[in-house]
Amino acid sequence: MSISNDLGGNISLAVKVLRETYKNLNLLFGEMDMIGKEVGFVPLTPRFLRWKSDSYEDGWLLNNFIKIY
Repeated sequence: MSISNDLGGNISLAVKVLRETYKNLNLLFGEMDMIGKEVGFVPLTPRFLRWKSDSYEDGWLLNNFIKIY
């Protein structure tokens, strides 16, 4: 197998892991909203907030998630 095929496979796997992670985060935030509603907390925004910057090499990667109630 060539190096370019290995790299392409690694990138595809990394993107798959990221998508699964974001899917799990959505499940987590949904659970937080449900539990929060039961105890009287109301989310101020329908979605989570995030810090993102294109000035860093990893700016496309969301790594700080914030949920305000």
